[in-house]
Amino acid sequence: MDRPTYLPGLASYTESLASCLSESGRYNDAVEAEERAVRMYRELADGDPRIYLHHLDRSWQILAEYLGNAGRHEDAVKAGQKAVDTHKTLVRDDPEGFRPALSESLHQLCCCLGNASQYQEAVKVPEELVDLYRELSKSHRKIYYPRLADSLDQQAMLLNKLGRHEDAVLIEKKVIMIREEFVKIIGDSYLSSLNSSRDNLVLFKQQRDMIRMLRRCKGLMRKIFKPDVVNRVIMHKN
Repeated sequence: MDRPTYLPGLASYTESLASCLSESGRYNDAVEAEERAVRMYRELADGDPRIYLHHLDRSWQILAEYLGNAGRHEDAVKAGQKAVDTHKTLVRDDPEGFRPALSESLHQLCCCLGNASQYQEAVKVPEELVDLYRELSKSHRKIYYPRLADSLDQQAMLLNKLGRHEDAVLIEKKVIMIREEFVKIIGDSYLSSLNSSRDNLVLFKQQRDMIRMLRRCKGLMRKIFKPDVVNRVIMHKN
C-alpha cells in the first residue's frame, strides 16, 4: 500500500491515541503523539491543501492545548500561532466557510499568550477578534454580538494586568453598553454577563462605576422583567 493511501488513516488514529493519552493525564505522551499527527497532516496538506489544510489547522489547535496541559506554555503559543496562520490561509480561500471558526483559533492563541504571561502580545489578539465579531454580527447578531462583548471583556482584563487601568475601564464600559442592549433583546438568560462586568469593575477598583451600573441595570430590569427576577439579580451583588 502506498503512503498517500494509508497516511490519512494513520494520522487520524494517531490523533485518537493522543486524545486517549491526554484524557489519561499523560500530557507529555499526548504531545508526542499529536506532534506526529501534525507532521502527517502537514505532509498531506502539502499534497492536497483543499482537503487536508483544515485538518492541519485542527491538529495545531489540539497540540497547543496539550502543550498547555503539559505546562509548556511557550511552545503552546507557537502551536497556537501556527493554528491561526493556517486558519487565515483557509479564510483567504473561503471567507464565508472558515471566518467564523477563525475566532476559535484566535481565542485559543490569546489564552496561550496569557498563560505564558505574554500580556503585551495577548492584548493585541482581542483587537483582531473584536473586528472579526463586529463583521460577523452584522448578519448573525444574536450569535456574535455577545462574543463581541466577551472579546472586549478579555481585552479589558489583559489591559488591567498590564497596569493600564483607565484603558481597561473604558473598554469595560463599552462591554456593559453591549450587554445591557443584549439583555433587552434576549432577556433573563443573559443577565449573568452583567454580573461579570460588575465583578470586573470591582477588580478594576471602580466602585463608583459599579454602583452606577447596578442602578441603571436595576431600572432596566424593572422595565422588562418580573419583580422576582430583578430581586434575584440585584441581591446577587451581596
